[in-house]
Amino acid sequence: MNIKRFAPFLLTLCLFCTGFSVYAQTTAQEMEKILAKDQLTYAEAVRFVLQASEKLITFDAEEAFWFAAEKYWLPKSAAPDKPARIEGIALLIMHSFEFDGGFLYYVTKSPHYAFRELQYRNVIQGRADRYMKISGEYLIFTVGRALAERERQDEIDAKYAEDRKTVIAQREFLQPESYDFGLLLTQDTAVFHDSNFDEDNNDFIYKANAVPRFSLLIGDTASFITSMGFGIEYGSKNAELFKFFELLRTEFSIRFFQFGLRVGRFSYSDPMKFVADGLFDGIQLNYNSGIGRFGLGGWYTGIIYKKNANILMNSNDWVIYNTPMLKDHYFQNYFAPKRMFVSMDWDHPSIGSLMQINTALTAQFDMSNLDERYNSQYFTLGTGMNFKNFLVTMGGSIGLAEIMNGEAVSAYNFGVAGEFGFYFPLPGRYSSNISVKGRYGSGAGKVFDAYIPLTTTYYGEIFQVGIAGHTMLDLTYSIRFLKSLGASLTASYFIRNDLTTPADYLIIGADKGKKLLGMEIFSKLVWSTLSDIQLNFGIGAFLPPFGNNWPTSEAIWKFDLTTVLALY
Repeated sequence: MNIKRFAPFLLTLCLFCTGFSVYAQTTAQEMEKILAKDQLTYAEAVRFVLQASEKLITFDAEEAFWFAAEKYWLPKSAAPDKPARIEGIALLIMHSFEFDGGFLYYVTKSPHYAFRELQYRNVIQGRADRYMKISGEYLIFTVGRALAERERQDEIDAKYAEDRKTVIAQREFLQPESYDFGLLLTQDTAVFHDSNFDEDNNDFIYKANAVPRFSLLIGDTASFITSMGFGIEYGSKNAELFKFFELLRTEFSIRFFQFGLRVGRFSYSDPMKFVADGLFDGIQLNYNSGIGRFGLGGWYTGIIYKKNANILMNSNDWVIYNTPMLKDHYFQNYFAPKRMFVSMDWDHPSIGSLMQINTALTAQFDMSNLDERYNSQYFTLGTGMNFKNFLVTMGGSIGLAEIMNGEAVSAYNFGVAGEFGFYFPLPGRYSSNISVKGRYGSGAGKVFDAYIPLTTTYYGEIFQVGIAGHTMLDLTYSIRFLKSLGASLTASYFIRNDLTTPADYLIIGADKGKKLLGMEIFSKLVWSTLSDIQLNFGIGAFLPPFGNNWPTSEAIWKFDLTTVLALY
């Protein structure tokens, strides 16, 4: 397509939409001047974009450039007389047209993710290189697409406002503003093929869950949501059908000025998801300011389902977790250990337009009636930094615990955990990326003790271990062929840091005196056939011979199929 045929129309439309009557008489001259340039400077391009977006009307290109630069709407490397590059103009368009972006753009506000967002919105078309210098012809075409996208978004917002106005006009006084019902249905079928030892350890596991949800808005500032979980689980090894139900997310939240309050059962996780991660009963107050979000909350674990809580801090917690729930004494063995924790959090989405930071100070108290109790405190820090076309995340946690015997401290425990991640998008026809991640959790040793979190998170698809006393290395390749079809391949390696920290390994009855546990390879295929239906297929194997702990054991295979139906 020869854009010069449509350029006068686009520029006239641009000037008309932005109310530039002052410029109407010079439309032809402007058009010829811009179209004649195979390479625009930042000053020239910025002036045109700001006029089209109605952010600044000026004849002075230098003034336009410094207007945008002072607002951090341009890359730091941009200069008025430098050749404009597409990713730099993409960042300007995102800001000046006030487009919302994805998570990584929200965190980094970087040209790279601005460019990707405009590609996703179809504003930037074709196989454009984000470092490519921009011509006048390409700039006019791109700005025209941005104007069309903004008009489309305005129409959506206007329709929503009209619908909202109609609902408000029809409702009675003090009636909830709106309410919603939903239902989530999932099925998970897994087959394990384990030919180790004398007996056949193959296993077939089936799980099905139904999660109905109800939510409502109360005025403009408050909301309530509640959901329940009903499920069955069958394992061929135990030949037992297990039924369970639980109260899931149930919370009341309200916003007032810069404050937010949440009360009920809701999700909480520390910055690294090392200390606590899950649904807890409690209350949390948040404050949003110019220097980030501050949070203060307290939670109790004694009335949540023990299998979801995964609280395994000491031997008594393990006994509670593994005690079967018999029909006659179902609720006596249903609940998680009685623990309370408080946490103070602070996070900032973008420090210096480069770094995201999250911190938390957490204290956990054992509320059991036992003589031996385990109290602990943690400081956790997580960061994310964007460098041009890749993302680096890192963080860690320090844990200090006191083992109580009655009212006296019988022992102290000092542990550390850390994580490093590297994410790199790959060029090509399809959206793809590579990520490298490493985790470390201290075990009992000369310098540190075992890092014991409040809730145990298991890593690995087949060979699952917690952070305490382990090092894990992951390499993942992900690709999206279509919006509805994606795949990933992950290779993981597991190392035991010490031989004394308690662990529940997949392979038993073999030599456990070595630290190299083995490698796992697992691939996933995700297909969203419709907006509310998703199929996940996974296949992989754990390979003990790649370590020295079970060198003669054979591979353990897993086939997994999960279906999700979300009627929201």
